[in-house]
Amino acid sequence: MKVEVPTGQRHQRFLLAATSLVQGPIIKHLWMSRLVYHMLNLSAIVCATLILDAVFNSSFSGLGVKMIRYFFGELETSPLQVSFPYITMCDLPEHDHFGSLQNIFGQCTLGTNKLLDKCVCLFWVLYIAGFPIALYSLLMFALQVLSVRFRARSLSKYCNQSCLHQLLHVCGSVGPSGWLVLLLIAPHVSPDCFSELITELATSSSSAAAPELGQTFTVGSQEEYSEALEMAGVEM
Repeated sequence: MKVEVPTGQRHQRFLLAATSLVQGPIIKHLWMSRLVYHMLNLSAIVCATLILDAVFNSSFSGLGVKMIRYFFGELETSPLQVSFPYITMCDLPEHDHFGSLQNIFGQCTLGTNKLLDKCVCLFWVLYIAGFPIALYSLLMFALQVLSVRFRARSLSKYCNQSCLHQLLHVCGSVGPSGWLVLLLIAPHVSPDCFSELITELATSSSSAAAPELGQTFTVGSQEEYSEALEMAGVEM
């Protein structure tokens, strides 16, 4: 659902707040928290798989292949019946005709284990499917942090064609943390409003990178003096 931001004073306040947030120092290390999130997500899947594999005596990691072989008739018994047997031997207490308690040795059917082995199979499917998804998410985020083009590509579908040439410059100037904020804002505003925000960010970053002629600099070395003249557009 896109929220249309009206024109006027409210629109200007939105642009000012969004520009200040994207370029502000408060979100400088936001991308690190997102990277830690992806790493913890992948680590949780790996650790859970290793723990279950240790519990089931190194049989959990290859459970899916064994279950497929069991369903196709290559194995006579289910590989999970070792840990969750359906039938076992047990002592059944029984009273005789004289009222004394006797223990009868017989077979017991464990219906609960039929449900438990299905749950273990479901966990295996979730972990096996979740590992490549988590790994793909981590690698894609790492590429987006390292590459400006990947960041611009993820935002290109939210803005108009007129500001696509400014998107690459904006993604490079605001950094990975600013790109994350833009990625959160983009789905909730209209393409026109988001395009105007990109234009505003491009204008502010360009003006910050190219100071006006006549601006006073405080320099302490010849290299800094030459750099200041070059930024101001003065030929030496």
